[in-house]
Amino acid sequence: MTAMYVGNILIVDDTPGNLDLLIDILETNDYEVRVARSGRRALAAVGASKPDLVMLDIRMPEMDGYEVCQRLKANPDTAEIPVIFLSISDEVIDKVAAFRAGGSDYVTKPFQAEEVLARVENLLKISRLKRELLAEREEAVRSREAAVEANRAKSAFLANMSHELRTPLNGILGYVQLMERDHELTERQRENLGVISRSGEHLLALINDILSLSKIEAGHPTLNERAFDLLNLLRGIVEMFQVRAETQGIGLVFETPRDLPRFVTGDDGKLRQILINLLGNAFKFTERGGVRLSIEWSAGSARILVEDSGKGIGASELDGVFEPFVQSESGRQSGEGTGLGLTISRNYARLMGGDIAVESTPGVRTVFTVDLELPLASLVDIRQESRDAAGECAASAPVAHLLSDGTRARLAALGPDDRAALQSPMMAGDREGALRAAMAIQSIDAALAEELTALIRSYKFDDILDVLEGRG
Repeated sequence: MTAMYVGNILIVDDTPGNLDLLIDILETNDYEVRVARSGRRALAAVGASKPDLVMLDIRMPEMDGYEVCQRLKANPDTAEIPVIFLSISDEVIDKVAAFRAGGSDYVTKPFQAEEVLARVENLLKISRLKRELLAEREEAVRSREAAVEANRAKSAFLANMSHELRTPLNGILGYVQLMERDHELTERQRENLGVISRSGEHLLALINDILSLSKIEAGHPTLNERAFDLLNLLRGIVEMFQVRAETQGIGLVFETPRDLPRFVTGDDGKLRQILINLLGNAFKFTERGGVRLSIEWSAGSARILVEDSGKGIGASELDGVFEPFVQSESGRQSGEGTGLGLTISRNYARLMGGDIAVESTPGVRTVFTVDLELPLASLVDIRQESRDAAGECAASAPVAHLLSDGTRARLAALGPDDRAALQSPMMAGDREGALRAAMAIQSIDAALAEELTALIRSYKFDDILDVLEGRG
């Protein structure tokens, strides 16, 4: 029966008696033993075949044990081989010199078999554990890199597919809106078109959310920090949702402290998207009562609360609401939503140096708390922002007082399907249809959606149509 491999040991000593004793001790315990009688031959033997352990005499002619050890440690291929120094000296100075040369242990002559075996076994065990740990670490690194690469590939695929799907889907929704203008449609036909429209809008929301999530997972989201008017941003969002509150017959309350600063620094686009997602959920699940948006600000930190009196979230579901594609029981019953809005919102909040938390009492209220770093804007940044805003408003076109240059450019840059979806209801004088079309481009350009909503609510269709038809 073949003995189990326990280790290959190179003994380096120029004294035959020492060699014979060590060979006997080690071979009796099934170690494979090789011998070198000088430092030069020891280095050649290690170069030919690396041992698991070197037992190295200090006092040898030509090249002593210290130099041999230093050469081994200087070579990356042999640096990890453990070395036990052998010496007749028990002086501290010799032991210190041995460890400084790179030795792992030190054994004095005359040798005691039990001591030699214990030190050999201990060093071989440590060496084996180090190799296993290094191998596991390398495997973990490879696995992590493979997972990251697979995630990036998945995100890139989802982003590409989402772009490919959005174009025909917007066309379908645009044609549905055109068909809904036909006064000769039967009630059944209108119901069928409504199903197509709702299904298409749900799918479009899912695609837009997947686009946002894929950018986050691919590590592409960036902060576009600048000075912005915080109060105006909040008022614009409230105005956008006021239409929905009136339609649902529930209240919408907006509360701000008197000392809320006007200009702060942050990514206003991501903040807008966070609040649109949270308020959209609040209205979706609230049938009675109302929705409240409030803000607190202190020393550069903002806390924004979105509270509703809707169905609420069960205690067992709270921990999972921010996970992708996870919906609460209320969300599943509604048949709406993608299960990605809260995931995206939390990622945006964390990117902005904050976070989102939720508390809920089913049937009573749900409160989402958004904590963000929104420091005061510097005077230089405020002046620059004011100049930029003034520049956008200094246009000579007839619609300059309603649509800035930047807004007109972004509106004109919309794809043909998005433009058709906006144009069709406005040409028919359908404010509600136009509002739905404006809300549908929130994920593409939330700021543009906000400005268009304000104009559409006031039936100022001509100003938008002039741009869409190339006259603005």
